[in-house]
Amino acid sequence: MAMVGPDHNTLVLRIARERLGSLGLRQKGRSRTWLDDHGWWLIVVEFQPSSGSKGTYCNVGFDHLWFERDHLVLDQFERLPAAGGQFIPFNPEAPHLFEAESASMADSVTQVIEERRLAHGSSDAETLKRLALRSGDLYADYDAGAAAGLLGWRQEAEAAFDRVHSAEEHAPWVVGVKDQAASLAGLLDSPPALAGELTRRVNQTRAAVGLDPTQPSWNPHIETDRAP
Repeated sequence: MAMVGPDHNTLVLRIARERLGSLGLRQKGRSRTWLDDHGWWLIVVEFQPSSGSKGTYCNVGFDHLWFERDHLVLDQFERLPAAGGQFIPFNPEAPHLFEAESASMADSVTQVIEERRLAHGSSDAETLKRLALRSGDLYADYDAGAAAGLLGWRQEAEAAFDRVHSAEEHAPWVVGVKDQAASLAGLLDSPPALAGELTRRVNQTRAAVGLDPTQPSWNPHIETDRAP
């Protein structure tokens, strides 16, 4: 009788614990998602299964938790390449091949995590300044408005929230983003009140996705220099 080796989920978990655990990431429950937790923002690493075959993709993205919801998102989404494309298939007759390719992918994702940490800023102030200069999709504009508001950059915050309000799509999720942005725009006269509301939203979202509460070190009017 042939010996049965470890299944692909066990191998993914083992490799993730070794590579990502050493960087301080934590597994979300019993899932194949790992979180680099910075309080009000995360780097999310997802070893995504396929609905059609055993194996894994590897997705990475930011998640800014100040938008109130009950799930994680992967903003600035990136899917890492694998040897044969993007998906690493699992062959039960050759689990060592899957393990080797998954380990190589995990090594790549550790580098991506370090790069994203640097890209996002080494302090809350630096991170806010970088986010305040974003624009593009609906969430980017929401982030820009929230960050600029916390920094006391009234003109930039109003412009970002106006871009959210002007979005032409009217799907329910878009309306939700517009509503949350509008309520923040109403607090721009009081950065401390804005900070309190955003902290509340962060902790509401953290609770909804199974994370402990946090206290962001947001200081309204951090500085007036617009350079990231």
